[in-house]
Amino acid sequence: VSYSPQSPLAAFWSAFKENKGAVAGMCVLGFVGIVAILADFVAPHPPLEQFRDAVRAPPVWEQGGTWKFILGTDGLGRDMLSRIIYGARVSLFIGLTVMCVSFVLGVIRTLVLTPRLGAMMATAIEVPIVLIVSWFACRACLRRFPVPPAATDRAWMGLVAFALLICAELLLSILLTDRSVAEFFAAFSQPAQKLGLAGQIAFALMPVVQAWLPTRGQPSR
Repeated sequence: VSYSPQSPLAAFWSAFKENKGAVAGMCVLGFVGIVAILADFVAPHPPLEQFRDAVRAPPVWEQGGTWKFILGTDGLGRDMLSRIIYGARVSLFIGLTVMCVSFVLGVIRTLVLTPRLGAMMATAIEVPIVLIVSWFACRACLRRFPVPPAATDRAWMGLVAFALLICAELLLSILLTDRSVAEFFAAFSQPAQKLGLAGQIAFALMPVVQAWLPTRGQPSR
């Protein structure tokens, strides 16, 4: 019986699918990405449309809830599900930007800085650069997409972006270093990883912070 060797892509997928953590991370990223890209089609309502007759409507599983507003509405009558879906689009763009920058800087940190300066100092150099890029990426996305300035909306956006970033890092860690999910999270006990995590938390808070800063041409609040 002749044996035909697998193609590189088939060999990669064969090894990849054995790691349930990697598959789960890819599924989460893929689902959020599809929903974010198709937000105009899958969201039941425009994110800023106000339904005055349905202010603070409960979600569908509570008494008085309807399928028109599956997750209910907020204090202004805006559909919560639609706002989360559109917020995922902003989170996706911010997360992808930060992930790409972090990947490039991570390679430089690992190959150049860490052997010469140590893990802690290398991370201390990397984190401020990533935060500066994150700040301007967040500002650009908030200007481009309709995200209300309410703290709740911005907090959700930051939380989703943070979750996407962690999932992406988990996926890359599994693919490049063959770590398990447990090993990935155990690494956060190291000082350098704690510093990096603090930077990621600061990144997640940026949408909320920028909501309270005065914008050009508008008075401060």
